[in-house]
Amino acid sequence: MFNSFKRRFPLAIIILSFSIPAFGIWGIDYLISTYLFFFYEVEIGINPWIIALWYAIMIITTSIIAPIIGYISDRNYLFTRFLGRRFLWISFSGVIISLSTILLFWIPAFSSTFVIILFILCLLIFKIAYTLYSTSYSALLLNKFRNPKERLVVASVVEFIAHIGLFTIFSFIIGYFITFGNPISYLITAIIITLIFLGTLSLGIPGLLEEKELIDTYYSPNQARREWFLNDFFKRFVIFKQKNFLVLLFGWFGIGLFNYLFFAWLPYYLLNHDPFFIAFLSLIYYVALVIAIPISLCLSWFLGYLKIFLFSGFAMGIVLFIFAFFATDEFSILFFTGLLGFTSGLISVVLIPLMGDVLDETATFTQIRSEGFFYGLLALFGGFIPLLGSMIIRFAYTLSGYIPFQPVPPSSVLFASTIINLIPSILIITSMILFLFIYDLKPDKVDFIQEQLREMQI
Repeated sequence: MFNSFKRRFPLAIIILSFSIPAFGIWGIDYLISTYLFFFYEVEIGINPWIIALWYAIMIITTSIIAPIIGYISDRNYLFTRFLGRRFLWISFSGVIISLSTILLFWIPAFSSTFVIILFILCLLIFKIAYTLYSTSYSALLLNKFRNPKERLVVASVVEFIAHIGLFTIFSFIIGYFITFGNPISYLITAIIITLIFLGTLSLGIPGLLEEKELIDTYYSPNQARREWFLNDFFKRFVIFKQKNFLVLLFGWFGIGLFNYLFFAWLPYYLLNHDPFFIAFLSLIYYVALVIAIPISLCLSWFLGYLKIFLFSGFAMGIVLFIFAFFATDEFSILFFTGLLGFTSGLISVVLIPLMGDVLDETATFTQIRSEGFFYGLLALFGGFIPLLGSMIIRFAYTLSGYIPFQPVPPSSVLFASTIINLIPSILIITSMILFLFIYDLKPDKVDFIQEQLREMQI
């Protein structure tokens, strides 16, 4: 049966409504992660080392507590009996994200004595709220859509809308307002993007609401049991005994490291190229990515998403390896960037149903669903990607002889580029080999697990 539960509305409306909030939330994340540091350093004049220190502390702190935040959203409470486990967490954290985003760009209007204190407080609130939102939203996707092909369709729509939203916000809203280069323009940008997110979140209510049948599964005999908080929390680390989870985590980390390094590398590459070329490079990447999403859906529907994941993963690793050594002129860089964007689009769709399969398997052993905790673990490991990525970039440019504020020879840029792209290439290819020989959640086993979960009423 394709439809997992009895829906309040037609399935197409449910999927579209559920996916719409992705249009705005990625724009907020991009604004904060890309422009907040620059805003406080350049526009406000705060010492960059102070900002960098607190930024690192916030990332590490929220990453460490992310599994706890995800676990909290997994538990049953009085209010979850009527509205479900995830809906209120998503709504509440969405409002907090919006308020804290505006405050982060409004803080400089206060007395300079309190700017740092307010910055630290608001950034901490934002990070916690964003973690709660992202873990709850991702967990609800796997809770609400249980059929693997249903998850495949939802993943395709979410990814498509999210990237269209990110491109729209980046190209038009951020590109227009922040070019004025003054504190007010940043605040206006934050308000506009926040309003867009709140609007899409409101439109998402029909899709985010949880069906009575789904809510009842939270209170089935196995799901409703209550244990001491810490005892129940640490029990969930049994997931690290699952070979399929470990293989998936390794592959996900390698792909995430590639995404970070590729775009963090662009400013260094800009040292010897026109800014217009860098913008065009990003455009080629995102256009190829968006084109690949519906193609990935069609291929995965008929051939299976595991096969598409293996194909696109090996393709990404190989293209990245070739890119590291042979992308030496503008044409080859544009060509390989397009291929990398295309493989990223293929992978972005199939990762979600793969994660669903792994968590479904884990649920058959633990007899309880813990999607929030799982995505909290991903946030934990994902939080260290920027730190590792920054170390790789610094290491590469140190070896290449790069000196800040000095002319950079093209040979140094190419040498650093080779190192920066070679490391994630090796990780991705290695993870695909592990998938090929260790990962065993083939379609027959997935169907058997689905039947087990129905019998267990979870």
